[in-house]
Amino acid sequence: IGMRHVHHINLVVPSLDAVVDQFAVVTGVAAGPEERLEARGVVLRRFDLGGIWLVLVAPTRDDSPAAHWLARHGAGLFLLSFATRNLDAALADLEAQGIASQGEPRNGLDDWRVADLAADALAGLPLQLTQAGGSTKA
Repeated sequence: IGMRHVHHINLVVPSLDAVVDQFAVVTGVAAGPEERLEARGVVLRRFDLGGIWLVLVAPTRDDSPAAHWLARHGAGLFLLSFATRNLDAALADLEAQGIASQGEPRNGLDDWRVADLAADALAGLPLQLTQAGGSTKA
C-alpha cells in the first residue's frame, strides 16, 4: 500500500470572503478559483502549498456536514486527508487492522476519490484518504 502523505487539509470557515485574502498573505500563495461541491453543500477555495492543498470550506446549506461541524466546533480543522495510490486497497488494509471507513468512497474535486475514516476508531479525529486522479494504481 505504501506510505501515505498529507494530501489536503480542510479548514471550515463561516464565510470565504472574510478569510481568503488573509490566507493568501499568510501562505504567500494566491487562492484558486471558487469551487462548489453542491452534493456536500459547500463552497471552497484552495491553496497549493507545494504539493499539499490547504482548502478553505464554507457551508452553503445548514444541513451540510460542514455546517454541522462549524456549529459544534467553530472555525478550524474540518479534516485531514492522506494521499494513497490505491484507495480500495488502502481501505481494505486499514479494515484488516481494525480501522473502518465511514460510508462509501465518493468523488471529490479534480477527480479525487475520497473516503472518510470512522472517527470512533481514531479518537474522534476527522481523517480521510484521497486517491488523486480517481483511477486505481498499484
